[in-house]
Amino acid sequence: MLQPPDALTLLNRLPAPQPQPQVAQDIMRFAIFSFLVALLAAFVMASAPHRSVIISWPNDTPDDIVEQSKEAIRQAKGVITHEYNIIKGFAATAPAAALDMVSTLSDVYKCEIEEDGIVTTQNNKE
Repeated sequence: MLQPPDALTLLNRLPAPQPQPQVAQDIMRFAIFSFLVALLAAFVMASAPHRSVIISWPNDTPDDIVEQSKEAIRQAKGVITHEYNIIKGFAATAPAAALDMVSTLSDVYKCEIEEDGIVTTQNNKE
């Protein structure tokens, strides 16, 4: 005598449910939106405003700390605009994040980061 199939056998014979067209469209929209947000974030970070600064250290600072700072600025798409001989330091244009990293390179030898600009001895504004 034939036995009726059990519920699990009947469920296995059913075709697999297909995703609804609306769900597939929502997934595609989310993927495109996520890609555009990531692209925008990358663009904003790449075009971060650069600051023009002078960075200096105490005279007893090891040269490798200064060189590491220069390299950090170059890697962040900054530019070393002038290297000084009288003081241990240099002028650069760099994003703020790179300057923050330079300021934390050494706990013993703290650097001074100052805005670069025109300095006059007169009070005349031209």
